[in-house]
Amino acid sequence: LAPALPAAVDRFTLEGIVVGHARVAFSCQREGRRTRFEVEQVAGATPLNLVIEERPSGRVAGVWVDGEEAPDLRAAAAEAGVLRTQLILDRRRALEWLAGGAEAE
Repeated sequence: LAPALPAAVDRFTLEGIVVGHARVAFSCQREGRRTRFEVEQVAGATPLNLVIEERPSGRVAGVWVDGEEAPDLRAAAAEAGVLRTQLILDRRRALEWLAGGAEAE
């Protein structure tokens, strides 16, 4: 999954996305320099393994997965210019990052 928010859109939610035998709900929200993706598998017996790939414009100052700081992801994003993480959808999952400027606010 490689979502990208157009400049004029600060949030959206998609529900009922069919992926194989599963259904997924996905939302994205941008507030200032922070962007947050949330994804949840809402149907299907086997949890999906989802890869989220984002190409932030500019420097990534901080990354969090499920509320926990992820400095390795921030370092990888700085090196490759791509924020990429793999999430098992065994519960509601969240990926959040802070663009540019100072470290975590």
